[in-house]
Amino acid sequence: MRIVWHIVLGAWLLVGAQIGGVATAQTAYPAQADSCGQTLTVRVAETYFPFSVKNDNGDPSGTDIKFIRQILSSMGCRFEFVFMPWKRALHGIENGELDVLPSASITPEREEFARFSHPYRNEVSGMVIRKGDIGRFPLQTVDDIFLYNMKLVYVRGAYRGALFAAFLEMPGADEQLIEVSKAEHGLNLLLNGRIDGVVGSPAITLAYADQVGFADQIMAHPFKFGVDPIHLMYSKKSVSKELVGRIDVALDAAVKTQAYKALYGIDAVTGMSGN
Repeated sequence: MRIVWHIVLGAWLLVGAQIGGVATAQTAYPAQADSCGQTLTVRVAETYFPFSVKNDNGDPSGTDIKFIRQILSSMGCRFEFVFMPWKRALHGIENGELDVLPSASITPEREEFARFSHPYRNEVSGMVIRKGDIGRFPLQTVDDIFLYNMKLVYVRGAYRGALFAAFLEMPGADEQLIEVSKAEHGLNLLLNGRIDGVVGSPAITLAYADQVGFADQIMAHPFKFGVDPIHLMYSKKSVSKELVGRIDVALDAAVKTQAYKALYGIDAVTGMSGN
């Protein structure tokens, strides 16, 4: 059964108040008020920690949820979060049954049926190491992984950007790498001193480490394999170009705040560009 969390809420951004680390101040709107002209359905994931998860109460939670709630509420929009698998959500965007799909990358195929927001965060591909090891591995290029004989772990089949894909094809790379089926397996190897770094999204690895009580033992290495912009994807059949532009105005203002930077950390965008 599809779980829907229906929110009828409006808010205007004000200094001095916060919701989950994002600066806002709430102002209730009458139920009939809706500056977006419709109730927007927004797909959320159940297990995409820390960006989108189902909490113990069965409600959506996570950094993307907080940020999207802030943006749409600041405009006086009505919206509802809908738990939905990724492939079904893509189909929903294509046929107009779903309005908004977060955590999306732009592809030519998707541009046929979808519109895209300005980037609202980045997806960083990098690595996490033990605290205190940063001086041991002053990486500048992937060649330095060989130079410092750095042993890394990565999740089998996961794409970590063009640079890491190229590294996988380099002679001798297999001697520096261990494949695992889950990122938490790699974290265990790191904490036990069997490897030097976990390749993946540092935000996800650090969030998991915080959950299990090991966040104080690891850190994100400054070297990055790639940084890809992440967007809100809208259905062309249900969301107008004009509404996308208006949401972008609110989004652009929000990403300039310190609260936004605190919310997303290493994944925060540093500049905006239209599509």
